[in-house]
Amino acid sequence: MCIEKSIKFCFYPFPPYAFFGKSKVNLTEFLLQPGNVLLNVGQMWYRYNTKRWIMHILFICTANIIRSFMAETIFREKLRRNGRKDISVSSAALIDMKGAAADPIAARIVLENGLDGTAHRSRLLTGEALSGADLIVVMEKRHRDLIVRDYPEGEPKIRLLKSYLKGYNETDGDIRDPRGLSVYHYRLCFSEIYLAVEAMLGAF
Repeated sequence: MCIEKSIKFCFYPFPPYAFFGKSKVNLTEFLLQPGNVLLNVGQMWYRYNTKRWIMHILFICTANIIRSFMAETIFREKLRRNGRKDISVSSAALIDMKGAAADPIAARIVLENGLDGTAHRSRLLTGEALSGADLIVVMEKRHRDLIVRDYPEGEPKIRLLKSYLKGYNETDGDIRDPRGLSVYHYRLCFSEIYLAVEAMLGAF
C-alpha cells in the first residue's frame, strides 16, 4: 500500500509543493530525505519511502482464468528473477467464476514457458481488493469502463496493459480474449501479455 497519494501539484512559486490529503508538502525537502521517492502511476502521484513501502499491482480481466492469470504469473516470475521485493502482484475477475482453476490451454502455455500456474484460482474483484491496489492493470478498455462504473474512486489507478508498449496505439489497445478460439490465439495472447509485462516492469 502507498503511504499517500496526490493529484494536486504546484511548481510555482518555488519551491514546488503538493497536497497529500490535507498536508501541504515541500517537494524539495521531501526528496532530500533518504529513501523518499515520488512515483507517477496513471493520473495519480504517490509519495513513499523505499525502505518501508511495497507497491501492489492488480491485474484484471473478465474471468481471471486466462489473460490476468497469465499477466500475474509472468509478472510474479520476473519479480522473482530480478530480486524485486518492492512490488507485489495479484489478479481478479469481473465475473464470479467460483474459484475456477486457470483455463487448461492457458495453463499449458504458461507451463511450456517455464512458469507454474497450477495453484491459481479465479478471484472476483471486490472493493477491498481495489482499494488495496496501487495500480490496476486491465486487458480491455471495456474492463476499465466496467470498473469505473462500479468503483468510480478507482479510475485514477487504472491503466491498460498494452499502453506500456512502445508505439502504443489506443485504437488497438485491447488484448483480446482467446477463450473458445484456437491454440494459436492463446499463444498470440500470451506473447502480447509477455511483451507488455516486460515493458511495464521496465517502468518501475
